[in-house]
Parts: sequence; structure tokens; C-alpha cells
Amino acid sequence: MGNIADYIAQDLVEHGATHVFGYPGASILPLLQAVVEHPRLEWVLMRNEAAASLAASAQAKLTGRLSACLATSGPGATNLITGLIDAQLDGAPVLALTGMLPTWRQGRLEFQDVDTAAMLAPHIGRSAHCAHPNELPPMLREAMAVALEQRCVTHLAIPTDIQALALDEEHRAMFTPVAPPPPTPLFPTDAAFDAAVAAIAEAGHVAIAVGSAARGCGAAILRLAEKLKAPVVTSLGDKGIVDERHPNVAGVLGIFGAPGEQVARDVLGHAELILSFGIANLGPFVAGRSGRQVRELVRCAPSPRHVPGGFRARATMIGRLDAIADRLAERLPEGGHADCLEGAGAAIAGFLAEWVEERLPQDKRHAHPVKVMRALSAHLPHDGVLALDIGDNAVWAAQFLHLSGEHAALVSENLGVMGFCLPALIAAAATHPQATVVGIAGDGGVQMTIGELGAAAQAGVTLVLVILNNGILGRIRAQENEPYSVALQNPDFVALARAYGCDGMTVDGSTDLDAAVTKAYGHRGSPFVLDVRCAPEALAPMSGWNDGFAPLHFS
Repeated sequence: MGNIADYIAQDLVEHGATHVFGYPGASILPLLQAVVEHPRLEWVLMRNEAAASLAASAQAKLTGRLSACLATSGPGATNLITGLIDAQLDGAPVLALTGMLPTWRQGRLEFQDVDTAAMLAPHIGRSAHCAHPNELPPMLREAMAVALEQRCVTHLAIPTDIQALALDEEHRAMFTPVAPPPPTPLFPTDAAFDAAVAAIAEAGHVAIAVGSAARGCGAAILRLAEKLKAPVVTSLGDKGIVDERHPNVAGVLGIFGAPGEQVARDVLGHAELILSFGIANLGPFVAGRSGRQVRELVRCAPSPRHVPGGFRARATMIGRLDAIADRLAERLPEGGHADCLEGAGAAIAGFLAEWVEERLPQDKRHAHPVKVMRALSAHLPHDGVLALDIGDNAVWAAQFLHLSGEHAALVSENLGVMGFCLPALIAAAATHPQATVVGIAGDGGVQMTIGELGAAAQAGVTLVLVILNNGILGRIRAQENEPYSVALQNPDFVALARAYGCDGMTVDGSTDLDAAVTKAYGHRGSPFVLDVRCAPEALAPMSGWNDGFAPLHFS
């Protein structure tokens, strides 16, 4: 290690980082050089710092490991805000590193002299700036520890002269990276299991809610669901954790602040107790829109930092979630109330029959999103990673794109960032270069980050970007009485992709969807864009809460 920037790069590696997403600038040149030259870090050059923070957020959601983004001072740092708040709200461990003017030039209204630490502090887990080289080792160690232990975002602003400071023999021992110790494995006590079993046995109808911290545990959770005859519901960002083709799976609850799927909403309406595995936001499952807890709760989490608060639980169990599910299945008697599960199955079958068999028009000019989702599902390999943007595209995917228990889904679940999809695809493709990485975006959201096709092409990553191109902001139009400010004038997305060095094809109602999807999935070495021409009147079905929209009135 020649300087402090080299120390920072090595410490990132020791804490599990594999990639750094960002954009160059004068105040981060020493750190950028250290990252680019480190043999175990991959620098991903994005086209905007906002996309860099979204990519870091997506990678942290996908892997559960620390991800990092890098930006210069001033506007480079301000551009990071949206992606960092997305990661913060979704519990993704991200470290943001930003440059600062040299220490002797700060506080004098110099060019790009912005107090980024103060700017970010109200919105993320921790934000600080380094004023002296001796501060850096403990500040960096604390920033990474807090991000990993609290599943949040931390930020450190570092002046460029501190980054470039050479390490002499006197200080080299202080700047020796140390890997964090592995976490201590935990498992619930017998008393915790006794309380959980008693609560479940007393409840009439039990529903199982599955969240992101349960990734890799889907098979064990489904075995427990079979024994309890309990329906299983996931949140939008957790599609793919359980096999959605399983008869116990009742769909997705929670899409952009609404239930989204009527069947999932109704299943939760019948439940007296929620058995949660890895759910971060329990509100939609135990309270609904009112915010008042109306169902009993037994919560299971892999570690104390994953235990959600805010609601009264009959039992809390911390440990490996697949082992907890298996132990509960051993201890609980066979039974449960099958009528709720049977009713959910019948409702799902009726819903799919209505949309797949009755509502799909024969239109040669437009491909219907339901058919597109079914084709994408049918050909998605077991290693597939799915990224969703915000809008009608995600509502269609939530209800008609069925994932197995091995797939991963990425979404801006709590902040709802339009433009999330393409940066997330880049992160997923860089992290798992051999996987089939597929994104679904609308023509509105995708144009917020469409320039990142250049980043993807330059990085040589393989990904498929499906654009539902209907010429309108569909989810906004669905909420309007009369259309206003929703029409879009779009480019030729395939021609645009080719201009960036990618490839693609246009899909309409006359296209063989199976052949188009197979071609897209088989393309390697660069992004492939499917420009799917959809009818503007084809809006996704979306269920709301029972109390609907209630405007405030003065009494």
C-alpha cells in the first residue's frame, strides 16, 4: 500500500466488496486510481452518479454483502442521494465514498465545496467527513461495520489530499486493513419455539409472509406451509424466494403502497396470525393501510438486525430461517384450516383464467403484457435474476410472471425509484456474469436512465432489457379521471440500443414471443433490448385497500 487511497481500497475488499460503481472527478482521483488498480475490485464506470448509487443499492440487495459507490465533490455527491435513500429504506448495506476539496481549501466558498456529510446525514445510517488522516482508519472501520450490522447506508467524505497522503513506516501499522470477524450463529431457545407453537396452534387461519432475508430458505418454508395448510405471500421485492408455481403460494402483497394483488389481499384479510420469515416491513401484513395491528404475529429473522419493530409479536425467533421452518414443521401437528388455502387457489385460478383466456385481444399491432410475462417466465433459466422498474410494468410482472424458488428479484420497493431497472441490471450482470439477467421497465421509467446502456455496453455485460412501450405513463393514467400529462413521445429503442453498441428487436402482436425471448436470452456479450409495443389502453389490474382514497375535509 502506497497511500491512504490504497488502504481504503484494500479495506473494502476485506469487508466483502467486489465492485465499486461510480463516475470520475478531480476530488476522487487518488481513490479512483487505487480502486481501478486493485486486483480484487472491479470498477464499473456509470454514466451518472445517480445510476451508480442505484447500482450499488441493487447489488447489496442481491448479495447481502457490502456494496460501494464513488463520486466526486459537489454535484457528483448530490447526484448520489436518490440511490442511497433507496438502499437505506430497503435495508441494503452500501458505503458511499465522496471526495472533498483539499483540507486547506474548504469552507471558503470554493468551487464544488459542499458539505456532503451534513447533506446526507438526515437520510442515511451514518455520514461523516474526515478532517485528519489519523481519523480515517476508525471512521472507515465504523462506517463499514454500521452498514453491515445495521443493514443501512453509510457515507464518508474524504479530502483529496488525505486520499493521496503517502504511508510512511511510522504510520503503516495504523493503516493495516483487518477483516471483520464472522457473525456468531444463533438459534432460538426451546422457550421461543414453545411460544411460537402455542400461538400458531391457537390461531384459526395462519398465513406465512416471506421477505428478502429468507432468500435461500424457500423450500423449507414451503414444507412448513404444506403441513399448516397455510397460504404464502411475499412482498414485491421478494418474488422468487419461494416457487410461485407451488399451490400454497398466493402471490404478492404490497405494490407501491397498495396491496396490488386482490387474492393476496383477501388471503391476508382472512388470516388471524402472520408467521413472518425475513420480512422487513410488517405493516401491510399485520396492519394494512390503517397502521393499527389487527393480526397476531410470530416473527422469524436470521439475526437481531433483521428483526422488524413496531408491532407486538407473540414470539420472536432468531437464527437460520430454513432450520427454524424445519423445526416448526417437526413440532406442529398436521392440520390447519384448508378452506382459506382452497379459496385462494380457486381465486388465483379464476383470476388467471379471466386474464389469460378471456381478456386477451387478438391484436396484430400490439403484444399484450400478460403474454409477454408468461413467455419470459417459461424460458427463464434457474439462475435468472429479475429487475423491475416502477410503474405498470412491475404490476404486470408481479401478477403474471411466475418465478421458481431459485430466482432473485430486484426492485426499489420502498422509495419507488423510476429508472431503477437498468442500473440494477448492470449491477446484477457484473456480479453474476454467467446468469441470465432480465429487466422489465416501462417506456417512461427507462428513459430516466437510458444512457446507462452506454455503461453496460462498455462494461461488456450480458443483460436483457424488456421495455413495455405503450406511449403513456400507465400507472399515472390509471389513477386519473381524464388523461393529462401522461403521453410520451418515444425514440426507436432498438435503434438507440444499437447506437450504444447493443442489440435488440421490436415485438408486437404478430411476433412469435417464444422465439423472441429465446433469442434475447441467448444473446451474449452485450445488452439486448426487447422493444415491446403495447396498447395504451391495456392497464394492469391493481387492487387497493378496502377504504380507498379518502380526501381530507375540514369539519
